[in-house]
Amino acid sequence: MGRYALCSEAAPPPTPPTPTTSTTTTTTSCLRLQRAVTFGSCFLHSPSKAEGQAYAVVTRSAPGEWVWEQLEDRMLGMGGLAPSQVSHEMFDWISHNKELFLQSHTEIGVSYQHALDLQTQHNHFAMNSMNAYVNINRIMSVASRLSEAGHYASQQIKQISTQLDQEWKSFAAALDERSTILAMSAVFHQKAEQFLSGVDAWCKMCSEGGLPSEMQDLELAIHHHQSLYEQVTQAYTEVSQDGKALLDVLQRPLSPGNSESLTATANYSKAVHQVLDVVHEVLHHQRRLESIWQHRKVRLHQRLQLCVFQQDVQQVLDWIENHGEAFLSKHTGVGKSLHRARALQKRHDDFEEVAQVRC
Repeated sequence: MGRYALCSEAAPPPTPPTPTTSTTTTTTSCLRLQRAVTFGSCFLHSPSKAEGQAYAVVTRSAPGEWVWEQLEDRMLGMGGLAPSQVSHEMFDWISHNKELFLQSHTEIGVSYQHALDLQTQHNHFAMNSMNAYVNINRIMSVASRLSEAGHYASQQIKQISTQLDQEWKSFAAALDERSTILAMSAVFHQKAEQFLSGVDAWCKMCSEGGLPSEMQDLELAIHHHQSLYEQVTQAYTEVSQDGKALLDVLQRPLSPGNSESLTATANYSKAVHQVLDVVHEVLHHQRRLESIWQHRKVRLHQRLQLCVFQQDVQQVLDWIENHGEAFLSKHTGVGKSLHRARALQKRHDDFEEVAQVRC
């Protein structure tokens, strides 16, 4: 069901002692029982909206064991109590907190800090709602024991218990969904703000500084420049993917799109526009960065090509100076015989082949 769903391991209420009162209730006894029910349920009162928060939180603690023991004893011992009295306050609590929840459930934050604040408020709200779940579970346990004890309205008790279970599960599912959306929003805004905060430094790294003149320094600069591109690309990819995932959730809510879903009619259009604005801003800076990076990359590679050309030219000049000219100045004869002339020609042909390779 989710982190806020009903738990099967919740402790059942203690076994009530054998009733000593008569099953025929008097008006005074009924009034006393109604006060006991009200006393137990008063701890489930609907909270008021706190100033500066999206919705309120439950602040009272659950009633003590002795309250539930007295409540169960009286309910089991008095067959004339209407079952609706038991769960009325709990239905009111869920209904009121649903209204509070729906007042701002489509707000997901316009920044990382805003999303964190909303997430903190929601977690506090959800945690206190889980405290109230303990009381819901106790009411359902009492209802089960009433049915087993042969209460005159056991069918109505089961119906109310089932309805209470469904109401809570619907509310818990909405809490789960909002927890997921706020967590995704916080991660998205955090990465987007990290990317945007690094744009100026990345631009400076791409546009400032002269080009190295040595080949080894150029190769190192090209390596660092490529690493910078991979860093920027990784940061942009994460923002883009998180933004897309968040938009998918906002445009297709996690809960089923039916009339029974608490958030079936949720309108996230404002939140979608806010996310798209951030995505477009990040995309704009990413394209500007890529243009600046590409320009410096071309310059670095052109300078490297120039260094390679200069190195090759120097090697040719060195060979001509150290080997070519020495060979030509040494071999100036034309041969005094046919055999000698052919030998000199063969040596000169070999020299030309070497010169073509070197030059």
